[in-house]
Amino acid sequence: MRSRRVIVELRVPSDLGAQGVLALASRELRATGFELDPEYEPVPMPAGEEPLAEDEQIMLVRGSLEDADEEVLRREPRVIAVWSDARVETLDDEDDWSPSDLAF
Repeated sequence: MRSRRVIVELRVPSDLGAQGVLALASRELRATGFELDPEYEPVPMPAGEEPLAEDEQIMLVRGSLEDADEEVLRREPRVIAVWSDARVETLDDEDDWSPSDLAF
């Protein structure tokens, strides 16, 4: 099975700080196969269209997950969304890149 890094959008109590969010995510998502990255500090997100209780907030956490376990993770009540955490890298040599599809 292939493991990949993911970002998980979670619904958490609004009184939790970063360490509390990490502890909650580690404890509540462990059974899904999600392995939390403790070095990634949770990122708060504004509430979008997702309805939240007055005492809730949305936080992003990062970790790794086997492809086959994604649906199990998505079914967790606290999980709003799961995204691949793709690495973004710079080009080493700009001359190696020619955007021919942008030519007029």
